[in-house]
Amino acid sequence: MGFYHNENGLNTDNRIKIDNNQKLDLTFSTRTLYVKNDVTWGFLAACDISKKILTKNSLLFGYDFNDKTSFFVRAENENFRNGKIQSWKNVFDHFVVDTISKYNKTTKFGVEVKLNLFSYLYSQVVVFLTTRISWWRSSSKMI
Repeated sequence: MGFYHNENGLNTDNRIKIDNNQKLDLTFSTRTLYVKNDVTWGFLAACDISKKILTKNSLLFGYDFNDKTSFFVRAENENFRNGKIQSWKNVFDHFVVDTISKYNKTTKFGVEVKLNLFSYLYSQVVVFLTTRISWWRSSSKMI
């Protein structure tokens, strides 16, 4: 079940998932984006109502430098949580920074940097090129 709303730059998608395996599990999720001029704000959250657990969350900030180049910063958790948040350090696992440019109508390229927030030993740089008919991605992990 869900509800979707899109008006004046605000796009929100809210859903309730009902899972009836051995007992009734309810999960509520919301994804909201707000775009005004060159700035994009957004968040995503999923909550297991039955277990009272925030299972997924993400924050987004984006800025369009011009018609061809965009910049995004995201704070995310890696997978779905099975337990409650024990500390503020467990709210987000990593930051992701993207710069994406349009080469033409069908081709985009960019760089993505992923940094684990609480591990000094891990970060990841991804360079990507995408077209309507192909996808290329090169990734390197730095320790």
